[in-house]
Amino acid sequence: MRPWANRMGVDITSLDVRDLSYRWGSLGTTGRINIHWAAMQLPVSLVGYVLVHELADTHERNHTELLANRRTHHA
Repeated sequence: MRPWANRMGVDITSLDVRDLSYRWGSLGTTGRINIHWAAMQLPVSLVGYVLVHELADTHERNHTELLANRRTHHA
């Protein structure tokens, strides 16, 4: 995760794997990224997509076109 965070200029405090019910991942207000335990069983490229998605949320919490462009650029 650190290489993506560095490329995106994001400072992450921690990464936790937990049961997030219906969500693949989430970003806490303190910079903690939470990933659903089931997401960690996906192919590596999809795990990367979930991580980049959550990292992009640090710049834009609303899922707008700007966020989609940021994910595409860094994935």
